[in-house]
Amino acid sequence: MGDEGEQGRLRRIAMRLDEAFAQGPLPKLTEPERLADRLATYRGFRDCAKKVYIARRQAAGRGVPVRAASIGDAAVEECAVRGAVADRDATLCERLATDYAGPRGETPLAALRCWDTRARVLGLPDECPVLWMPDDVLGRNPECLAAARRDATLCEFVDSPQRCRAILSGDEAPCVEALRPCHAAATYWAGLIPNGSDPPLVPADLGATFSVRRAEPGSAPTVLELQAPPRALGVSWPGRKLSPPRTLALPTPAALAYWGNAPPDGHAQITWHEQAGLKLSFNPRAVGPTPRQLDPPGSGAAATLVLVLPDGARCTPETETRSTLTVDATNPGPGTVVTGSVTAEKLRCNIGPPADVQGKFRVVVTDLR
Repeated sequence: MGDEGEQGRLRRIAMRLDEAFAQGPLPKLTEPERLADRLATYRGFRDCAKKVYIARRQAAGRGVPVRAASIGDAAVEECAVRGAVADRDATLCERLATDYAGPRGETPLAALRCWDTRARVLGLPDECPVLWMPDDVLGRNPECLAAARRDATLCEFVDSPQRCRAILSGDEAPCVEALRPCHAAATYWAGLIPNGSDPPLVPADLGATFSVRRAEPGSAPTVLELQAPPRALGVSWPGRKLSPPRTLALPTPAALAYWGNAPPDGHAQITWHEQAGLKLSFNPRAVGPTPRQLDPPGSGAAATLVLVLPDGARCTPETETRSTLTVDATNPGPGTVVTGSVTAEKLRCNIGPPADVQGKFRVVVTDLR
C-alpha cells in the first residue's frame, strides 16, 4: 500500500479503483461467502482491492446493494479487513478509522467492523469495539466477546442467542428457520472460531429483580414486579483507557427521550426496557458495599436510577428521596460476579404518584472498557 501514514490514502485508492474499472468489460469474478475462504485467497492489499472491486461491481449490476459510498470504498474496506486479519496488521483498522472518520471525528463503521473481525478470528476480546448497544448501554458487543473468548455462555447477553451459538459452533443447527441473518452469519464465520478450552465466563445463578410500589392518595397500592431479561445480566465495567477507540456517537434521540438523559461514560449499568424500563447506573469508584444515597440523574450523579413504567411515567430520585445502594465487586474483571441491592422511597414520577422501589441483583462483568 505504500506510505500508510499518509492521511487519506485509502480514499484515494478507492477513487482510483472507481476511475480505472468503472467502465469497460471485466473478467467474471465472485466473492466466496465464507470469510475463511476470502482470507485463504488473500494475496496482498492491491491484488485484493482489484479483485473485490470487480466482483462487487458485477454484484451491484445484479442488484446487490453497495454498503458504502462507492464500490471503490467498499473494496478498500473489505481488503483492509482481510489484511488486518491475514497479516495480523491492526494499523489497517487504524487507517480506516482515520481516513473514513465522520464529520465530528466519529469512528466509522468500517473501522469498527475491522476491529470486530480481528477480535473474533484472532481471539482478542479487548479489540471488540465499545459501542452504544441496543438497550442504550455502553459496552462491547457480547456476540463479539463470545466469539473472541470462544465462550458460548456470553451468547445469553445477545439479542439473538441462536445466531451467536451458530457462529461459535460453525453450524446452522442453532438457527431458527425464519432467521435468515442467522444462517448467513453461520456460513460467513464458519471454520474460523475454534472450540473454547477455558472455563466458561458466565455462572448459572445470575438474576436481578425489582419491586415497584405506588399508591394514589386514598387508594390501595399497586405493586409491579420487574425481572431482568437474561441479556441485562452481563455488565460492561468501566476503568480502562479505550483501545481501540469507540464511536463518538451518543444514544439515539429516541433513547434520550425515553430515559430522559444518558449516564456518563464512566458508569456501569444494569438496564433493559420492555413493557417497563429500568436503568440503574453507578460510578464504580464512588460506590461499594457501604450503603450510599442515589442521586438525581445528571452528569454529576455518582449513582442513579430511572424507572419507566407501563403507563409512561418516568420515575427518578430527587433530593428528598430516601435511598440506599450497595455494590459488591472484588477485583472486577471479565467473569467477576457483582452483587448488590437498592431501595428508594418516593422516587418522583412525572405522571401520577411517587414510587417506592426495592431490588437486588447478581450480575457478571463481561468486559473492561
